[in-house]
Amino acid sequence: MLDRVIAYADEWMPNRIGDDDAMIARFQDLRERAAEAGRGTIPITVAGLMRDPARIERFEQAGVTRGFFWIQADDRDAVEAELDRYTAAVQAYAIAGG
Repeated sequence: MLDRVIAYADEWMPNRIGDDDAMIARFQDLRERAAEAGRGTIPITVAGLMRDPARIERFEQAGVTRGFFWIQADDRDAVEAELDRYTAAVQAYAIAGG
């Protein structure tokens, strides 16, 4: 997978699935392999970012350029409640210096 990213992509957009440490290792692998290939830095956008400000910061420190949250389609009240939870996480991250 990373071979195709390095050969063809302007950015990598993995889904956040599973273990954070494994994902961070992949980010590092991408950086190293892209540098070896003369590609420089390939931006990373994480799909399905989590609400934990500490984890968001950890991904940022690991080289993630952007991330976005996934909100399940539902009725208006449920979606607004979910948006409120994500807003609180983003605000906590921003206050912490992220």
